[in-house]
Amino acid sequence: MKELLTLSEFIDDNQLAVKVLRRSPQPEYELHSHEFAELVIVYGGRGEHFTPHNSTIIEAGDVFVIHGSMKHGYRKVEALELVNIMFNISGFDNPLLELARFPAFHALFLLAPQFQNTAGGAMRLKPQELREIMARVKRMESEQKSKTAGYRMMVTAAFMELIALLSRYYAAGQTQKAIGPMLRLAKVMAAVAEDSARPWTRDKMAAMSGMSNSTLTRFFNRFVGCSPVEYLLRARIKKACALLSFPDLTISGIAASCGFSDSNYFCRQFRRRMKCSPLEHRKFIMKIQE
Repeated sequence: MKELLTLSEFIDDNQLAVKVLRRSPQPEYELHSHEFAELVIVYGGRGEHFTPHNSTIIEAGDVFVIHGSMKHGYRKVEALELVNIMFNISGFDNPLLELARFPAFHALFLLAPQFQNTAGGAMRLKPQELREIMARVKRMESEQKSKTAGYRMMVTAAFMELIALLSRYYAAGQTQKAIGPMLRLAKVMAAVAEDSARPWTRDKMAAMSGMSNSTLTRFFNRFVGCSPVEYLLRARIKKACALLSFPDLTISGIAASCGFSDSNYFCRQFRRRMKCSPLEHRKFIMKIQE
């Protein structure tokens, strides 16, 4: 059994960034990892989901996210039924980044796997919630199978709706844990994504999180993989990528609207992360849209 699963093994359309794979039943599966992220929705039966560090019994209603670098598997399955939704949210112009404005999205999809080491359900859906989620899964499956005009957009749109709904359910169930470090960190991440042009400083981020500067920086480095300042710069570059698709906007105007007071500094930071200048990126976008 392969230890590393690649996206090309499951998706024959390289322009489709989301793939739904239903496992009914889900067989036992040894430890493995994959080059994509995976949203798992359990809708029937039970089994044991395990990583090299721990294991948890999963049942209908359990939802969790596995990031590619984490090894996991299934054992002791009893009519276990689940849906795997393979996706990728990396990149500066990914349409899924719109969801980054929601704290619960960061908590459930980005931070929970790091905080909890994700061996079981990161959340448990109520029966009615599970029915609503599975209805959206079926819609994704239908579009994915039909391959009619616009199906890629429809699959992506349905996936974004599903994630937004899961994030809403997750937030509603976390009210008693709102003071926890994970949701406080998620609150900062969402606020920066929502208004990256704001004159953020590490002090302001720390005040919003209720943490000290050093604690905030430690949490960002450990669970996000970069410093708070680097996260802010990435958020601003992501916004700039979106604005560059509007040809009437000047480079200096885009820099200012993204929070850069110096357009030369903006261009340096853009090239550092995108490996091209803002103007070159705009030309590339325009060529694709022709």
